[in-house]
Amino acid sequence: MPPPRIYPPLHPPTLLPPLARFFARFGQNERSLFGFLLSGEPFGLQWFSDRHRLGEAWYSIADFYDYVRTSFGHRLIGDSYQNQWLRIVNTIDTLVEGSELDLAIVKTVGLLNLIDADDLIPTKRAIFACFSGRLQADVSQALDRLESDGFLFSRGQRSGYRLWPNASVNLISAYQNAKRAVGPIETVAAQLGEFVPTDVVLARRHYLQTGTMRYFEVRCATIENASKIITTPTAADGLLTLILVDSPEDHRHALTVALNATKGIRHAIVGVVRPLQFLAPDLSSVRHWQWVKDNTPELSEDTIAAEEVSRQLHMAKRSLAAQFAAVSGLERASTANVHWFRDGASLTIAGTLTNEISAVCGDLFHAAPPQIHNELINKGTLSSAAAAARMRLVEGLFNSADLPLLGGMDAEKAPPEKSIYLSIFKAGKLHIEKEGRFQLKEPDGDNEESDPLKVRPALQRLMFLIREGMGNRVSVTALLEDLRQAPYGVREGLAPLLLAIVLKVHGHELAVYEDGTFIPRFGALDLQRLSRSPAPFEIQYCSVEGVRADVFGRLADAFASSVVDRKPVLLDVVQELCQFAARLPEYTRKSRSLAPMTRAVRDALTTATEPSTLLFRDLPKACGLQAFDMDSTSPVEAAEAFVGLLNEAINDLQTSYGKLLERIVDRVGEACGFEVGEFNRAELANRAARVSLHVREPRLRAFALRLRDPGLSNDAWAEALASFVVARPPAKWMPGDEARFGEEIGALAELFRKVEAAAFDSAEPGSAHEAVRVNLTRADGRDLVEIVSEQGAFEEQHPVAKALLNQLGRKERIQFLTTLLFEELDDKVEFKEAGNLSEGMAKR
Repeated sequence: MPPPRIYPPLHPPTLLPPLARFFARFGQNERSLFGFLLSGEPFGLQWFSDRHRLGEAWYSIADFYDYVRTSFGHRLIGDSYQNQWLRIVNTIDTLVEGSELDLAIVKTVGLLNLIDADDLIPTKRAIFACFSGRLQADVSQALDRLESDGFLFSRGQRSGYRLWPNASVNLISAYQNAKRAVGPIETVAAQLGEFVPTDVVLARRHYLQTGTMRYFEVRCATIENASKIITTPTAADGLLTLILVDSPEDHRHALTVALNATKGIRHAIVGVVRPLQFLAPDLSSVRHWQWVKDNTPELSEDTIAAEEVSRQLHMAKRSLAAQFAAVSGLERASTANVHWFRDGASLTIAGTLTNEISAVCGDLFHAAPPQIHNELINKGTLSSAAAAARMRLVEGLFNSADLPLLGGMDAEKAPPEKSIYLSIFKAGKLHIEKEGRFQLKEPDGDNEESDPLKVRPALQRLMFLIREGMGNRVSVTALLEDLRQAPYGVREGLAPLLLAIVLKVHGHELAVYEDGTFIPRFGALDLQRLSRSPAPFEIQYCSVEGVRADVFGRLADAFASSVVDRKPVLLDVVQELCQFAARLPEYTRKSRSLAPMTRAVRDALTTATEPSTLLFRDLPKACGLQAFDMDSTSPVEAAEAFVGLLNEAINDLQTSYGKLLERIVDRVGEACGFEVGEFNRAELANRAARVSLHVREPRLRAFALRLRDPGLSNDAWAEALASFVVARPPAKWMPGDEARFGEEIGALAELFRKVEAAAFDSAEPGSAHEAVRVNLTRADGRDLVEIVSEQGAFEEQHPVAKALLNQLGRKERIQFLTTLLFEELDDKVEFKEAGNLSEGMAKR
């Protein structure tokens, strides 16, 4: 240490009072003062003397600020709420573009604000004295500039300058108010839980062995609520509960509570910590600062004070957490200081707590959960990229299971779904190549060779739960929750993919429902909705046993003949029937003119909700037979009768629309004057062609054009004509449309025939050589008209009538033929009028 100088370069008028006052308040009086004067600490007096010649510069308050910040800054931070130290440092650090004089002035004011003595106020006069070696005008301009820039705030001649506005919060007073409001801490255990961190504890060794990251939730409890806390369900894989006590008596009582509360709860570990009354001071500090933060509204206008309160609260909580961690057993060094219990017995933890939790996880999930080492899919909550990759993988699973890489991945690229495919389907031997084609299969053994990833137990569990439903629906939510719980512990991200494998492999014997509605073809989009919201979905195992087996065999022969690569199952028949019902025209699905049995079969198919119920209960009842229950002993003849009646109803449904078109054609022929069974579309087209040349009324002209359309097949011609008449295609006719068609076609045909007769009168000679107009008028004014098409030579068609007529004279022949024509035409008119009258009455 160099010898002290005889004339130290201290600024005598201004430095000595702040120097003495600072060391008296923040230092150790003479000891700190002598250290400043004689040691070589940075920015101390000796350090300054070594860098400046005697008389060249004075050691000022601004230089002393640098020494304080270097040597005392760490001490001042701890109590900054009492001395505004952080506020001062932050303000000075923001002055980056000021001059040397500006910076020196701000440091001087800041140090005097730190001392905060009534006799050391940084007034303008005092600052002039501190910078007596400079021109007073320069110092005055610097003060004005700093004040306008917001670095100095004047509080009048008596209060001087500050580095912050007038509205600063007095944190000392606020902290004292908190002490009075909160009061002393009487019981630490009851209040400690809400302030100490309760992070999860990871089972790291279990993760390295199985690929699944498991964790235990940490909870704090008291003697009074320990049993409730331990038995409350948790979303974690296990529960670690710490019972907090205040006294040795409470500690002894807590041991008994922990022993009894853990009986039968294998996923819970309970620790009883030693008495925690020694944490009362740390807990008090946390509560006091929390009170200041919550009950000091002025902090909203003072960011520096608000930051200081937050920092003090954080430091208090961190100190409390460190003290608690030392005795809680959550750290390795403190594990032995806690009494541990599990499943109604004392638990000795020889190593670390994480290793013990890994051992507990191995005991809980003993059914060999899937060992999938892929963090994209084997986790609780998937990222958006992982969820999209799983969806693309499922699309390939349902649509391209017979292709390499499930058909949707480029072998040269590495998308996330390829990573999942390689780590599950390829590594687990679930997607294999056989005889040149890829196929999806379940592992057929429990050994490592056939099931290296141990996914078979989880897949078998799903099928077991579905079969256990005994033909009833099983909630998908219940299936996934069962897999999540011990002893399988399948993560939420992986479980839907395992369910997709089961639905794909066993899809022919599993029925899936959404909101109670059967899904005939369950696919990737359905699984996407299931993975997002499994609650509306249910799965049913469709079994065929007993008398139902005979019934099903006959149904399969009739309706599942397209299945050739395997033995047909129940869903093959149901899907064929449901698809047949879906393809029926709307007319057939709503028609009331079907036979009662056919209507009943149709209604059963269109309203089916469960496959087995449809085949063995609803359809037999629709056919007028008894249901085929699981325990029924119906004879073989009943099965034969059922299949026969069902085939008959199916045939009726298939031909119902065709029969409608036939009735439409018959009704058109009858309305246009043809005898039953003698309809000639070509002849009607010729007649319509003549009418269309003369008619001007739009609807009748359109009707005539429909009649003469030669480019359509018979069915298409009937559909086009019926669509025109009723303004609705026959396939979509509602009940009552057929009767309406009869009325409309009758009216149109009558108008057509009248126009046809008028067209015959006005036709040019020779234009109607294929037809003859017959017109008879009675004496009473009745006029009977008929257009008769020429059908060839009369002699060849009616030789008997010709021979009879030759026996009569010309006058007798005319009279005879006139009488026959009057009778024929008159009867036809009467018949038509009667028919119209009956239709009108029926309509009314």
